[in-house]
Amino acid sequence: MCELLIIELTQVNKIIALVYRPPDSSSAKFVEIISKVKTVFSKHEEHSKMICGDFNFPPTIVRWKNAEIGMTSCVQSGKNEGQVHERKESFRKLDELAEDNLMIQIVRENTRGSNLLDLIYTDETEAVEMCKVCEMTSISDHRAIITKVSWGNPHVQECEKKVSKPEIARLNLQNLDWESVNTELMTIDWENQFNKCSDVPHMKEKLIETLVTVLKNNGSLENRKKVTKKSIPLKRRRLFRKKGKIEKRLEKTAKEKGKTKLLKSLAEVTKLLRKSYEDETEAAERKVIQAIKKALKLSTSLRIRKEKP
Repeated sequence: MCELLIIELTQVNKIIALVYRPPDSSSAKFVEIISKVKTVFSKHEEHSKMICGDFNFPPTIVRWKNAEIGMTSCVQSGKNEGQVHERKESFRKLDELAEDNLMIQIVRENTRGSNLLDLIYTDETEAVEMCKVCEMTSISDHRAIITKVSWGNPHVQECEKKVSKPEIARLNLQNLDWESVNTELMTIDWENQFNKCSDVPHMKEKLIETLVTVLKNNGSLENRKKVTKKSIPLKRRRLFRKKGKIEKRLEKTAKEKGKTKLLKSLAEVTKLLRKSYEDETEAAERKVIQAIKKALKLSTSLRIRKEKP
C-alpha cells in the first residue's frame, strides 16, 4: 500500500511531499497518491515544492543519467506487459508531475545495491547546498540521503550585519581636516578620561566615543545609506525563476511534443507576470487616489482614466 505525508512549512512557503511506493504497488494506487500531491501543489502555486521518498523504480523501469543540473530519466524500452507496464505507467505519472512543476531529481548515487530507488525532486535546485548518500545499515537496507538546503532569507541576515556596524565605522573620513583633529586630540586629558573608567573594556568604549565626537566636530559625517532598489514581490520573483527554468529546458529539449508543452507553460507564466505588474499599477493608483481624496477631503468617487493606445 502506498503511503503519503504532505508537510507545509508556512514560514518559508514550502510544500514537501513524502512518498512510499512498495515494489509491488498497483498503478491505480500510485496514481491516486500522485493525484493528491497534484491537488495540493495546485492549491499552493506560490509555494516552492519538493517530492521525496522510496519509489522503488528499478533500472529495468527507468534509467538515470547525470545532467548539468540534477538527473534526467529515461523509461526503458522493451516488453510492456503485466507489472512492468504498470510500473512504467506509474513512473510516467511521477515524471509528468515533476515536469509540470519544473522539478528536477537531484539524487545522483545508488541508494540500494546498484539501484537508485530513493528520489528527491525539487523546483529549487539553487537552494540545495549538499545531497549525498551514506550507509545506515543499522536501521535500513537502503542508504540514507543527507540533504542540506538553504531555506529562508540569509540575505536579510547579511544586511542586518552590515547595518549594525559601529558608528565610527560609518563615518566618512575622506574630506576631514586632520590637522584640526590632531590639535583637538592633543588637548584632551586622556589620563583623566581613563581614570573614570572601571575596566579596560570601558576604557576602550570611552576612547571610541571620544574619537567619534572629535571626528564629528571636524566635519566627519556618516556615509549616506545607499538607495536600495525596490524589492521584487515574492510571487513575481518565483514567476521569473519559473520562466528562466522553462527557457533553459526549451534550449535542451529536442522533441516537438516536449517543446509544445513547455511553450504553453511559458505563455502561462508570461501572462501571470504581466498580470502581476498590472495589479501593482492598479494598487499604486488606488493609493494615489486615496491620498488626493484625503488632501482635498473629497467624498465623491474619483478614478484615474486610462487612455487606450
